[in-house]
Amino acid sequence: MVMAAQRKQASLGVALIALLCANSSYAQNMVGLGYGDSREKAVQLAYVDLAQQLFVRVESITEVNQTLESSRISQRSISETDIPLLQVPVSCSVTRAEHECRAEFDSVAARPRYQKALAQAESGLREDYARYQSVSADAKYPAGKTLATALSNYQKLRRVAGFLNLDSDFNPRDIASAVAQWQASARFNVSSLRAAAELIVDDVAEANVSVAPPFVPDSQELTPFGRAFLKELETQLGARLGKQAPRYQLLGSYVVNEKGMDLSYELIDLQGNTTMQVKQIHLLPTAYSSYETEPSSIDFDQLLRKGFAVSSDFSVAVATNKGMRNLAFEAGDSLELLVKLNRPGYFYVVGYSREDGADIQYLLPIGYGRGREQFVQYISADQANRWVSLGAFEVAPPFGTERLQVFAAEETPIDLLPPHFYDDESGYYLIGENAAAPKVADRTRGLKRIRQESKAEAESVLIFSTYE
Repeated sequence: MVMAAQRKQASLGVALIALLCANSSYAQNMVGLGYGDSREKAVQLAYVDLAQQLFVRVESITEVNQTLESSRISQRSISETDIPLLQVPVSCSVTRAEHECRAEFDSVAARPRYQKALAQAESGLREDYARYQSVSADAKYPAGKTLATALSNYQKLRRVAGFLNLDSDFNPRDIASAVAQWQASARFNVSSLRAAAELIVDDVAEANVSVAPPFVPDSQELTPFGRAFLKELETQLGARLGKQAPRYQLLGSYVVNEKGMDLSYELIDLQGNTTMQVKQIHLLPTAYSSYETEPSSIDFDQLLRKGFAVSSDFSVAVATNKGMRNLAFEAGDSLELLVKLNRPGYFYVVGYSREDGADIQYLLPIGYGRGREQFVQYISADQANRWVSLGAFEVAPPFGTERLQVFAAEETPIDLLPPHFYDDESGYYLIGENAAAPKVADRTRGLKRIRQESKAEAESVLIFSTYE
């Protein structure tokens, strides 16, 4: 479980973030903020912040996944790296020896840029498809790889296009089907994790590459297989591995079927979030037979995301200083929990942990007062739109999967906190009337506070795991 970060360190691990706190049905302007000891670092963080905000808006758009449902590329759950940023203006200033940069996304100004990029992507995709169909059998593999990469980048543009309500009659279903057939025929059949990792990184010439473990679609839980394969990838990358401000990232997913496992990885250029290459691997069952491959909490994660509060002009985000999604941390790693509100307001955090097969919940102390006040923190006007640290954490036992759910409101929610009690054995403030009270996720949803239309509220979810 996660202990309060008030003036001390606590246990924390893989941060796999699913932010579900905003409505994408209306247009608006967004500003990504970045702070750093250099302009380059501040600009990069501003772009990341903006991409994360856009990701929140775009995540609920399902048009692309429906259109490309036959494509294996669409299996991976989307993240902020799936949001292409096109010619986003950035302005910077220096205050107190710190660089502050603003990346501004104006949805009205962005529409023609994305409309043009979408048309160009459609044209390029048609050309790549025609070339793939016409080449000889010996040239099918490189042509198919080019087509798969183009389809991935087009898919990203379509996500943003849906958010911007752009027009397009282009249907890539036949292309997606051709890519799926190419992947099925061209994928490598391997019998060990080491061989699979070697194939994925063998033509990655770029340096400063970060790598994420593969996940099952629609899950952000790190499985034992995902953890083992991550270590193999890191070993094979060697000197190319970059954990501090990486330029590129390898993101992957996998699906297990009766014949084995289909494993897919993409190399992403983080400056613009474009896909550089796609690699498809088929693992024989003997390669992963000693590892658990199925996440244990998909249903629980879906339960967390039911019925959360959304306000059109009030939002909350939760992240770590290492990112928001598709992240993995091992024992000894350190990180910070971060929360951001776009306006002044209050928030509190509910933690969910699984112990002995049962899901329990607890309130995370984040304030500086006593009693109920220790669970509520206020974000002032000066802190709005900036990431506020909840403290430093270190990955340590016990390891496992947890979730944090942030509830935010413009008025103090101190009287709306769920009933709780201090548990001497665990050292946590467990949700319930007393030690005998049920500690299951349904109880938290059943205690969900009554929403009043006149008060802006929002929620955000952070899912993370820890491992040795």
